[in-house]
Amino acid sequence: MKKMNTRKGVSTIRLLRRLLQEKTGCVLFMVFFVGFSSFRFDVISASFLSVVYTILYSIVHLQINSVYIRADLIEYWIAVTAWCSILVLCCRSIFQKGTNKPIAERLFLAISPASMPNRATVKKSSFGIYSLLLFMGIALLGPFIVPLDPTNQGDLETTRFLPPLQSATASEVVPRSPSARTGNGSIERTLSNVNNDLLEKRVYFTRSEYSKTEHKGAERNSQIVFLFGTDALGRDVFSRVIYGTRISLGIGVIVALLSMIIGLGVGFLSGLMGGMADKFVMRGIDVLLSIPSLVLIISLFSVLGGSIQILIIVLAVSGWMGVARLVRGEVLKLRELEFIHAAKLLGVSSIGIIRNHLLPNIMPTIVTASVLQLVNSIMGEAALSFLGLGIQPPTPSWGNMIGESVIYLGSAWWIGVFPGIALSLFAMSSQLIADGIQECQK
Repeated sequence: MKKMNTRKGVSTIRLLRRLLQEKTGCVLFMVFFVGFSSFRFDVISASFLSVVYTILYSIVHLQINSVYIRADLIEYWIAVTAWCSILVLCCRSIFQKGTNKPIAERLFLAISPASMPNRATVKKSSFGIYSLLLFMGIALLGPFIVPLDPTNQGDLETTRFLPPLQSATASEVVPRSPSARTGNGSIERTLSNVNNDLLEKRVYFTRSEYSKTEHKGAERNSQIVFLFGTDALGRDVFSRVIYGTRISLGIGVIVALLSMIIGLGVGFLSGLMGGMADKFVMRGIDVLLSIPSLVLIISLFSVLGGSIQILIIVLAVSGWMGVARLVRGEVLKLRELEFIHAAKLLGVSSIGIIRNHLLPNIMPTIVTASVLQLVNSIMGEAALSFLGLGIQPPTPSWGNMIGESVIYLGSAWWIGVFPGIALSLFAMSSQLIADGIQECQK
């Protein structure tokens, strides 16, 4: 009996050790995430209260007041929703029974259950997946990460071209506008105050050694460190890189989705119809692909004008042709196989064949094309912003930050190096994921 109990104790200890080893990543990430959030708890709590009181106000008054539904508030609502979702997912991963497979393995099994890339490729793809998740987390949690508004300028005499890790004295001012005191009920008054704290907060900063007087009306004065330095207007480069991630990744995701929708539709129709219709569509795609993409984009810009909406449309219109060719080639290859002919003989409809037979087999190609199209979209936006045709200042994006830094490379290298590193890391991570998916298809 003693031996049996000893064996049970040893096996229990081994099981606990294995579980801890496999869940250590989630535990460490949750500890880091909660610890980092404590530094911005005031903004997080204000965002949470803004969401809750906006919902309560809509329920009590049975209407949606445009004063409390604003675009600059929605980014805080998205951020606090993402923050809560990350906490829930971390808790679920930690307390979930059994072992969790790595994200890369689960992705490859979902895309192609019959094949699995080698261990080295899985490790590289895991690095790419975690990097993309990090970029997405930064994009969603941007308002909680940035220490300053990306367009907020400091004292130009003392804060221009500060190198990385320089400090300054920050004076935080929250003006009380009349709208913050006009609420009739407690819900409306609290909601007005919370939104006022989120939207009308301003930070004035100057170098600490030059600071002789504090800003009038400041509610709090503290030291701030510019992790990535400042630019020609005294703006925090770190905050601009974080917000540039939101802009570049948001535009890239929307453009990739539009390109995939158009490319999938055209590719499926062309491959399924065949004959003269297929030849006509493919000759049109060949003509569009023969035009240099930059020339096509600039021509569309000159006709349609310039704005973020036009930028998204132009990038989507110029990027769907390659996706259509890939999908059309896969459909032509699959429709001649025996299981497709057998499904037709059994009376399966065309929609059933597409849903149950063609789409599952084309899924690896679709995912690979989606990842590559996302990279191409972000690179296209960066190139256009670098040329002055994309996102216009003072709104930051990776491309226009690199473009603005060209004339300062000799004196202030950090202005363009950090957004360039972010852009390169994103492209490399996406390529690693695409390589792993392509190996699944072999």
